[in-house]
Amino acid sequence: TMEQADAWAEQAEAAFAEFPDERYAFSRIKLIRGYFSLQAGDRAKAAERFMDALRLGGELGQTAYILIALAGTGALAALLGRVREAVMLFGRATPVLESGSPYVDDGAVAARRAFAEVSRVIKERLGARSFDEWLSEGRDLSLERATELAIGIIEEAKAAPPAS
Repeated sequence: TMEQADAWAEQAEAAFAEFPDERYAFSRIKLIRGYFSLQAGDRAKAAERFMDALRLGGELGQTAYILIALAGTGALAALLGRVREAVMLFGRATPVLESGSPYVDDGAVAARRAFAEVSRVIKERLGARSFDEWLSEGRDLSLERATELAIGIIEEAKAAPPAS
């Protein structure tokens, strides 16, 4: 079950946290647990985990980790009704989301799944034209600007009441 997988990931995270040389593994687990939280509907916990992943990705110089966290934050934005920001964040995360991307782990598969689900719903509601325009706008964002946008979404998710 999702709860069991997250419990195992929590144990792994605690173990890796004790070893400073294992910050890459620790970061990957944070990303994956962020997506577990999204699927469980726990926005605040997902927000906290994606924030940690953004910070750690920056510290480690791992752009892929940052992009995977941006995609997760895009899914979070969609849950908050911030559709344009959601699509823009997915746009910036395009390098890990496109087919043929070399990223196959570290949460990239979960990011692609979230993108597929969210984009389908948004295109049905708003049409492909708006979606494509916002996606293109997101691709043009600097990593710093996209991270700032994500942090705003994260802060909003932490403050929002739990989903019913």
